[in-house]
Amino acid sequence: MAILMDVVDGKADIVVANIIADIICLLSETIHQFLHPESVFIASGIINIKLEQVLAALEANNLEIVEVVEKGEWAAIVSKLK
Repeated sequence: MAILMDVVDGKADIVVANIIADIICLLSETIHQFLHPESVFIASGIINIKLEQVLAALEANNLEIVEVVEKGEWAAIVSKLK
């Protein structure tokens, strides 16, 4: 994941990742480094069959699930630091 985040410097109020579920799970391990205490992390582009996997990864990495939105076969998750 280091390569993906190498171009990021500092912290943001909102981080959005519209990418495959497996990458979101990896990103969840380090995303806290790029968030302010009240920041929001929005992960989307998640196929429904991977939704539970992504939710578990976010929660395991100290992110609180704020909202899950599903449309057809796809889902988006809004989370923030616990």
